[in-house]
Amino acid sequence: MITGAQKAALLLKSLGPDITESVLGHLPPNLAQNLRAEITKLKDSPEVEEQIDEVLNEIELLLSRARIEAQTAPPPAASSTPAAPQPPASESEEKSAESTGKKKKKKQTTVTELDEEDDALAALRSLPVEQLARALKDENPRTAVLVLQQMDVEAAGELLKHLPANLRKALCPYLGKKFTVGKPLVERVARALFVKSQLVEPDVVEETDEARYRKVADMLRMIDKNDRMEMVAALEENDPEAAAAVKEFLYRFEDIQALDDRSIQKVLAEIDTKTLATALKEAGENIRDRVANNLSARAREALFEEIEFLGNVSKAQTEAAEKEIVAVIQRLDQAGEIVMQ
Repeated sequence: MITGAQKAALLLKSLGPDITESVLGHLPPNLAQNLRAEITKLKDSPEVEEQIDEVLNEIELLLSRARIEAQTAPPPAASSTPAAPQPPASESEEKSAESTGKKKKKKQTTVTELDEEDDALAALRSLPVEQLARALKDENPRTAVLVLQQMDVEAAGELLKHLPANLRKALCPYLGKKFTVGKPLVERVARALFVKSQLVEPDVVEETDEARYRKVADMLRMIDKNDRMEMVAALEENDPEAAAAVKEFLYRFEDIQALDDRSIQKVLAEIDTKTLATALKEAGENIRDRVANNLSARAREALFEEIEFLGNVSKAQTEAAEKEIVAVIQRLDQAGEIVMQ
């Protein structure tokens, strides 16, 4: 067991001789003399280096715990001194106060406290991995490593995956190191992190333009075609750029299954064999069969030969071919030349 004086000596030794002498010069003579004696006993060895690491680990964890507790501490209690009488509030002031009160009340968060006899580590392990990762994202790398070491391999791997990239990089040097930290400190850090995890707001992920336009297109696809076209026309008048983007997602390659046979034949008449083969290379059997059943025997044979001849097809090539076919479906549908079931 390392004593307090030995820990202080180890910490001073890690600072180097110049800083050590400066620190000792500010201490009472008796204390400085005792610490110099402890430092003299320390020899350069792997064992001493390991002890220095242990002390630094403990100090950093204590600092992390203090910072976590400071972040999660409840606001100071209101003063018990009676407030001076205030003049009656006007109606507008009362409404403002009521509105503000509602807003403040809305922001309040219910926090589950742990009793002293509760297992803080078990509580921490029970948290959803995303929630625990949010609590750790601005913590010291050693604190993150300490938490990872208290979890089983699968859970630790999931947590590591959800940590920010900069934290993952920073904690790498400590992953293989031995952490000799007392159980009481581990419990206190776990307890503070558990409370903090409930107060950290989830990161707001802004929806991309593509996701937003795709969502609008998905909604429009659920209504009748005539109504859909009216809404697209109205959107074009107000925001041509958004309308063009939405129209990109209104039709899908899979829509070929929703066409009747005559409509499929009209679409295929405008697509060359190589483009069709590229689009069908990784397509499901349903789409392949739907296309093949609307080709002549000779055209069908030529298509399947082309598919075999293509070999490996990149995702970009497949998407480009699908987009070309979708453009034909969109143009013919808007012109009223095909029927979608």
